[in-house]
Amino acid sequence: MTERNTVPYWLDFQGIAASVRMALQRATQALQTGDLLRLAAFTARTIPADSKCKCEKLRAQLLELQPDHLHALGRELRRSTLTTAIGVLDFCLFEVLVLMVSIRPDALARLPKDFRRGEEPLNAAKESLRRTGIERRLKLVAEVLQISIAESMVEDLKPLLARRHDITHQSKFYEFVPSGPASAMKARAFPEVSHEESLIALMTVSDITDCVLAGVSEEHFKLDLGDLRPVTPGIAEVHRVMREQIAASRERGPKVETIDGPGWRVVIHEGLVCVIDKNNTVAFSATGIERLPLSIFCPKHDVHGETACVTIDAGDNRAVGFMEASFVAELLLGSSILVEYHSMASDAPIYAHLSLGGLAERWAEAQAKKAAQARK
Repeated sequence: MTERNTVPYWLDFQGIAASVRMALQRATQALQTGDLLRLAAFTARTIPADSKCKCEKLRAQLLELQPDHLHALGRELRRSTLTTAIGVLDFCLFEVLVLMVSIRPDALARLPKDFRRGEEPLNAAKESLRRTGIERRLKLVAEVLQISIAESMVEDLKPLLARRHDITHQSKFYEFVPSGPASAMKARAFPEVSHEESLIALMTVSDITDCVLAGVSEEHFKLDLGDLRPVTPGIAEVHRVMREQIAASRERGPKVETIDGPGWRVVIHEGLVCVIDKNNTVAFSATGIERLPLSIFCPKHDVHGETACVTIDAGDNRAVGFMEASFVAELLLGSSILVEYHSMASDAPIYAHLSLGGLAERWAEAQAKKAAQARK
């Protein structure tokens, strides 16, 4: 340490550590509270209106929260959790580096030369650090402060930084794309964050900031941060359990709902004749277009910009929409269909496996009804 009184600098450092811990705690609490609010609002819908519940006013207020808005809240909470976590890491690395190069001449001297140009190297260093990205700052922590960060942590961080970049720079709902000689407006999938990703972001940032803060505290100040560490023994145990649960979930893979008796039926709605299963998972209708005689749509698919897909038996995965005649033959001769669609109620694709037994008969019935409509 320098010969100057180090107590004020230790207090400054504690202030940085306390800020990081509080920011991560607030992000975690916001995510948990938002999830509980959404659960309460959906639970309120299961209480009969004529029940003798003494909290009818609260129930009425919760029912005013629209399901679509609640699902959107969950998605925005997960997105903001990730971006907040990355922001906390950004803050932590910058503040720690600036503090240490300000009070440790040897740390300032270890900065790259282009960081210390000019008559006032310290001011130049601060400005250079301000313009430096997170990945470069992580390297500077190792080079300048000689605090090693596990490579596994850095690797875990990379996809989170990429997702944060997508959220910041690619959050488009629509974009113009070439369409023949002109351009057309196309819905674009919003960069979303799953519940698992938001938890991983909090845990990864907590681990990295804990490594940096505890390392600087012990190596440079020769003191223990104690409860100001982002990862205390209790938090470490919670993280261990959550990581095990996430790993187990990923190992199981996506859940596929198997519908052996889909109950195919013919439905006529506003002049549209279609064949649909009893759960309203997927529907087929004739278009009357020679090249593209079939239209497929998924009534439950309601995520803006995402694409629903279907796979017949072990065939190719195809986006729903207008389908060519060869697909109609595959459909009517196939034994099963796998439907992949996106719902606002889920942060991951939903899969349903349906038997195609009885579909050919219902399709013939739909064709007959459509022909009868045309004769009227």
